[in-house]
Amino acid sequence: MEKGTCFYCEKNDVLDALMIHIYEFNGSDLYLNRNQSHLGRVIIASKSHVTEIFQLSKHERECFINNISLTSKALQTVFYPDKINYAIFGDIVSHLHMHLVPKYKDKKNWGMPYNDEAPVYLSNHEYAQLITKIRNEIKKQLNQ
Repeated sequence: MEKGTCFYCEKNDVLDALMIHIYEFNGSDLYLNRNQSHLGRVIIASKSHVTEIFQLSKHERECFINNISLTSKALQTVFYPDKINYAIFGDIVSHLHMHLVPKYKDKKNWGMPYNDEAPVYLSNHEYAQLITKIRNEIKKQLNQ
């Protein structure tokens, strides 16, 4: 994917149709996936247009991993999942991004990789509530 056609770089309508911006970190952006079939599913996208994690500078890599860790802790605090799955694909959307997918025992896809079958979409009010909870928890952690 060329930089000129990357929805993470362009921040265009394609991006807005798939996810909602939650937080701007140093080096990455955090988004709430509109498909909430796994409650709390978010995506962290690097601000650098790279396809592989090794293409980040050491500082960018450290920031990316720290942002993932901080977000994971926030998801654990807000949603109490039994496990958080982490996924970097990029076959189609070749801009470095990671899916953080809270998983719950006896719920969808427990014990197997998550999938996008049977999506769950929320109201704008419900999205706003989730975003507020996640954003507030991230801010709380950053101030500790």
